[in-house]
Amino acid sequence: MVEARPTMYVGSEMFEAVTDRERARQVFAMTVSRIEMETHSYCNRRCSYCPNVVGDRIGPNQFMPADILEKIYGGLEEINYDRYLILNYYNEPLADRSIIARISEARARLPNARIMIYSNGDYLDRAFIEELAERPRLSAHLHPPEARRPLHRPLCGQPDQ
Repeated sequence: MVEARPTMYVGSEMFEAVTDRERARQVFAMTVSRIEMETHSYCNRRCSYCPNVVGDRIGPNQFMPADILEKIYGGLEEINYDRYLILNYYNEPLADRSIIARISEARARLPNARIMIYSNGDYLDRAFIEELAERPRLSAHLHPPEARRPLHRPLCGQPDQ
């Protein structure tokens, strides 16, 4: 029988320091259900709804340092993390093909996590779609493109115009 977890946990640990490492792991596992992290910084759009529309996200692409990624994955492995791991935040994950390696690494280290990406779809082509499709249990959600190209229409369910 699978033990159901509460959708939201609020206990005394939320209001006091948890100094015991094992208890800290348990509290983290009970309270964190979604982790979003950027493996790189670049975004090719300036969407009006995005808080980074005024920032410089079109500048040089900066990658998450390997030691930080290692620390994150190591901690999540300790608790056998099995909830959502979203490999982007305000960046465009498909702007750099290294996302394929990041997805593969996350899957290998966190086999029970629900790995997701959100993309504007601008960098997709048939080969990239096939590469993404080879990643097991990956959910890719596309934002509606602002400037539609023929490849985008079928992916977004839009009829040709």
